[in-house]
Amino acid sequence: MSMLAVFGGFDALTRAGNWRLFFLITGAAIVVVGVASWFLVRGRPTPARQEGGYLSSLVHGLRPAVMRANPGLYLALAAWSIWGISSRSSCPI
Repeated sequence: MSMLAVFGGFDALTRAGNWRLFFLITGAAIVVVGVASWFLVRGRPTPARQEGGYLSSLVHGLRPAVMRANPGLYLALAAWSIWGISSRSSCPI
């Protein structure tokens, strides 16, 4: 969406060959948003670490109760998995 907004919004600049102005505006917007987010976005406390090793953390994360407690996380992981499968190149392994 951001690429669509940038190139859709500044298409006239790119067609006219004003690449310097295009990159100046885009870079300035990124800097402004970055500085604003530095002050506006609040950090979350660090989560408690699970006792045990990697396997116990993996098994804990696959429990249905943990999945029900964090639906956004598992929805994002499922979407990421589907995107990864769909974007796999067609060359054989």
